[in-house]
Amino acid sequence: MSTTTTTMRRRGLAALALGVSASVALGFTAGPAAAASTETIFGTGTPSGVKAATNDTAAVELGTAFTAKATGDVTGVRFWKTAGNTGTHTASLWTADGKRLARATFTNETATGWQTVKFATPVDVTSGSSYVVSYHAPQGRYAYTENYTGKSLSSSMLLPTSNAGRFVYGSGGFPKQSFKSTNYWVDAVFTADAPAAVAPTQPAPPAPAPSTARPGASNTGVPAGTTLKASGALTITTPNTVIDGYDISGKVVVAASNVTIKNSRIHGNGTGDGISVRSGNVVIQDSEIYNFENAIGYSNYAAYRVNVHSTTGDGVKLGSNTTLQDSWIHDLTPGPGAHADGGQVQDGIRNLVVRNNTIDVSSTTKANAALFIAPDFGPTTDGPVLVEGNYLNGGGFTVFVVDGNNGQYVIRNITFRNNTFGRTAQYGQARVNVPVTWTGNVFADNGAAVRY
Repeated sequence: MSTTTTTMRRRGLAALALGVSASVALGFTAGPAAAASTETIFGTGTPSGVKAATNDTAAVELGTAFTAKATGDVTGVRFWKTAGNTGTHTASLWTADGKRLARATFTNETATGWQTVKFATPVDVTSGSSYVVSYHAPQGRYAYTENYTGKSLSSSMLLPTSNAGRFVYGSGGFPKQSFKSTNYWVDAVFTADAPAAVAPTQPAPPAPAPSTARPGASNTGVPAGTTLKASGALTITTPNTVIDGYDISGKVVVAASNVTIKNSRIHGNGTGDGISVRSGNVVIQDSEIYNFENAIGYSNYAAYRVNVHSTTGDGVKLGSNTTLQDSWIHDLTPGPGAHADGGQVQDGIRNLVVRNNTIDVSSTTKANAALFIAPDFGPTTDGPVLVEGNYLNGGGFTVFVVDGNNGQYVIRNITFRNNTFGRTAQYGQARVNVPVTWTGNVFADNGAAVRY
């Protein structure tokens, strides 16, 4: 989603203020990423059943809504042009709630057929998030197909089952109206992040003994007195890389086994993932992550003593083979319509441990939950999921532990034990509709049992 962080990621380790030679001396390198393929929603052929709106000459913004099923970049926009669709055409990419992420003007158009424009900077999009891609037709006469029932040809961009086509009349703006499930043949050009060829994923090292103190400002994040070296965004493709003592402006992409990030500060511009594990695995410790959509995602990571705050989506995404321990998630800053969970599970997962953290969203406006566990994207799994020894507070319900996609998926073997709960919840401390082992969970103020 972020044009800034995407640009920085392209620079890789060359963006380090100390330079490439200094990076090598420090003992880490970033190898080239594997080539990634370009995908579109509608393919390269002539659209099926396409018509020209010969009688509609009003200025209109036309678009297509889609959901990203992979993390990568939208590099441009296409639209199918029929005769008479003249004038200067501009392209836009929007978030689902109408924030424009990028804009470009089409040039060198042909009279008919697919027209394509590239953004000056590719836009980073996040798996599971929804977007609208659009173009402005100042004199109408656009291509369309009513009652469209086709599916996306891209595995990385999915269409809604109806009303994927969107429009708004006027001089331009966010297209949010729909009519008779009409498709206006507007397409995104997408490049998924391709993991490098690396050694097989190795399990994270054994978790250190949890702290006896509640995580907070004094015992999470970069240790006091640490001198940090400036860096741009990083893509790590070399196994056993260690990133130690850096101030990283932009995201970190992990595509290698046994990576370590420690004693570092990672910050962005409110979009994308702070640390994204594409392949391999990473241990993150004694670090601060802020100003991203999500601080960490999605599987194969262990985070210890990490300070997460000021994220515009969720604090962290919790996936398989993941440990979150002794960390502090707090003071989120959700964007319009954000789901705003301190920690969110959205897939059918295996081997998750959430231990001895402070996850407090009581000061977060319209927070949904401290922990949200629902496998909406499937599949059904046997877990296990262990949530123990945490301080949890805030949200509509502080904890959601529910099935996914209206009962289609479930995570089994979930245990909540010995957690303490604050009182700041709109509806209650827990909403649970799946089997959970629930023991020793109490209110922080008086030790009374928390039930669901």
